[in-house]
Amino acid sequence: MEERRLNPSKRTRSLPDDFASRPFGLILLAIGLLCLWLSTYVPISGAQEQVASISYKAKWVFIQPFCFLLGLAYTLFGESASRVLGPTTRPSVWGWILAIAAGVLGFFYEGFISNYLNGLGYPV
Repeated sequence: MEERRLNPSKRTRSLPDDFASRPFGLILLAIGLLCLWLSTYVPISGAQEQVASISYKAKWVFIQPFCFLLGLAYTLFGESASRVLGPTTRPSVWGWILAIAAGVLGFFYEGFISNYLNGLGYPV
């Protein structure tokens, strides 16, 4: 601190701008993987083993594409993903496209998993 006061033109080392964006993307990917494990893999493996009942939450299956797409965007692109997708209060066109694509993927993915479990004899 004293060194900077003596020479204000000298810059100190700081964290990169995307320091918060990339960990946020990794957290979203971890949430997506946790949802995938708990709400897709466990019910399907239980249904294939013909257990008496399974626990299936459609909303957690629906949210997986949101977590994966946003997590990949923030992990791969860092701070530039925030600029491209726009702020949370007013998303950009690309932000809306990503949200609509994730919603459509989530809708069809949830339908696929529900139909698969119905085919195995488990009404969901």
